[in-house]
Amino acid sequence: MAEVVLRGECMCGKVRYEVEGPPEWVGNCHCSLCRRHHGAAYGTYAGYRPERFRVTAGQEELRSYSHTGETRRQFCATCGSSLFFLDADPPREIAITLGTLTDDPGKRPEFHYLASCKASWHEITDDLPRRE
Repeated sequence: MAEVVLRGECMCGKVRYEVEGPPEWVGNCHCSLCRRHHGAAYGTYAGYRPERFRVTAGQEELRSYSHTGETRRQFCATCGSSLFFLDADPPREIAITLGTLTDDPGKRPEFHYLASCKASWHEITDDLPRRE
């Protein structure tokens, strides 16, 4: 049986991608880099193995930023949408920003990552596990 294909795209629609099946995990990251990258209290990501992910349009629009030298955040050069987080080169895992999926991933956030770094103005009000 073939996996369900989920689709996603940036805000302007120039970059589009597909992922096969449900994500390995879904989590909210509260680190200062994710907060700045998303302009929000946290970034919500869904993790996929690289072989289950493909850019279907707009590869030439993708830009990368690496704060640490190992990980790369990719975004659309036209609209600035934060799209993916790659853990290495070549990537062992691709974390897509959950808000860019146009289809339901079938999973909801399962944990808070680096909750000890959360924004001072934000309160975590659920009972999801916290990972450091």
